Amino acid sequence: MKNKIAIAIKVIAVLQIIVGFFAGLIAANVEVSYTYLTGTYTEFNWTIAIIWWLASIITSIFLLGFAEIVHLLQKIADKVESNNKPFISSIIHEGKTE
Repeated sequence: MKNKIAIAIKVIAVLQIIVGFFAGLIAANVEVSYTYLTGTYTEFNWTIAIIWWLASIITSIFLLGFAEIVHLLQKIADKVESNNKPFISSIIHEGKTE
């Protein structure tokens, strides 16, 4: 059975990477003033961009790992449930014969 929570967490992780990339691009464009009279110009700051990108990638990796844990727990729960059905039904049928 597909776990909707695991799928939702994976979607959020992918969106985190995409939004983090564009946020890094936007945040890295900083205005630099070179003199008081002449004004400012925009410069791309690679340090800020890389910090944003790494933060979004690390966060997404943790979210993907959490989604995988939820998925594996769902598989375990499904397997335990399917293995216990014959056992439970045999107990019910034994109780009726006595």
